[in-house]
Amino acid sequence: MLAIMLLLMTNPVPPPTGVNDAVIGTAEEYKVEGPARVCFNEGAIDLKPGETSYLDYMGIHRAAIRIVGPDGEFKVREGDIWSEPRGGKRIDATIRRFGSRAKPRYAVYGRPAFSPDRDRLLTWIDGTGDAVQDMKQARRIIPVLQDKTTCRRRFMYGMFVDEEATQP
Repeated sequence: MLAIMLLLMTNPVPPPTGVNDAVIGTAEEYKVEGPARVCFNEGAIDLKPGETSYLDYMGIHRAAIRIVGPDGEFKVREGDIWSEPRGGKRIDATIRRFGSRAKPRYAVYGRPAFSPDRDRLLTWIDGTGDAVQDMKQARRIIPVLQDKTTCRRRFMYGMFVDEEATQP
């Protein structure tokens, strides 16, 4: 934990940006400390104790968060899902790996309300290069979350605004 704190002090988290790289606030304003559930339009990820998420990007077509914790730093992005990537290596029924071993990206699939009959790409994870750790992170994604009342914070992209939710 001390190592992460020292890393953050020497490498501060950049402020979140939006369309055209406009800064939309400070990293602190959009910070969520674990344990907590951070949600998007469709899905979510559960932060573990010791992890902190920061909004990285929020725009019309996607939202992304940066998660920093004892297991390293990684990004989770939901949106930009209308284009199906080619190739990749199927890891399991809902996850495909793309990119190189040094800079892997993982695509997480699910069946949202707008596509109940087939799996759709919903979430991207930028991996760290540690295959075991990356898979642990990818498997934490909840591609489709029906009950949004369990979200500590919800980042809505599209023509919506950031919506804060509190745990019951």
